[in-house]
Amino acid sequence: MVRLIFGHIDLWTALIALLCGALQVRRSWNVSRWSEATLLWIAFWVMGLGGLYGFAMHISFGQFIAE
Repeated sequence: MVRLIFGHIDLWTALIALLCGALQVRRSWNVSRWSEATLLWIAFWVMGLGGLYGFAMHISFGQFIAE
């Protein structure tokens, strides 16, 4: 399970961002509010935490990733 989660971190963070965007606008839902909220969550999850994950992996396993 851990290998599945860490092997596809970009997919999981994108799904979490979509879910968070939907939960944020669940009371007054329309497409423009949902898209704005989802883009903010994508910036946080995919770019932010995904970038930190990539940084940590390159620092920790640099030789392995270079191959």
